[in-house]
Amino acid sequence: MVVDDDENFRIALTMMLELERFEVVGEASDGFEAVEVTERTQPAFVIIDQMLPGRDGEEAAALIRECAPGSRIVASSGFLRSTPPWADAFADKTDVAAIPKLLRRLWDDPPELRGRDSNPQPTG
Repeated sequence: MVVDDDENFRIALTMMLELERFEVVGEASDGFEAVEVTERTQPAFVIIDQMLPGRDGEEAAALIRECAPGSRIVASSGFLRSTPPWADAFADKTDVAAIPKLLRRLWDDPPELRGRDSNPQPTG
């Protein structure tokens, strides 16, 4: 799932992920919508911008962990340079092409690090 208030970034990242054979199960433009879509779709990954209108990435991530505990949260930002404490990983928005590689690396983590006891197909 892709969460960003910049529609052009959402479109570009969704296209990149789909080219890399990820299924993007949802998109959201703010933190409120992110939680709603996550509840419905239960994605393997939630790529979420730190700076969102209404409810920021950190607040949304806390609620996402409650409603979808198996989802891996990837903080995306153009100004952060490291993984914030509320995320599983960090994705630099200025390097969209690197994000699919990051997701594959996260997917390869052992199941106990994913918080899963099964082997679902990767979705984003």
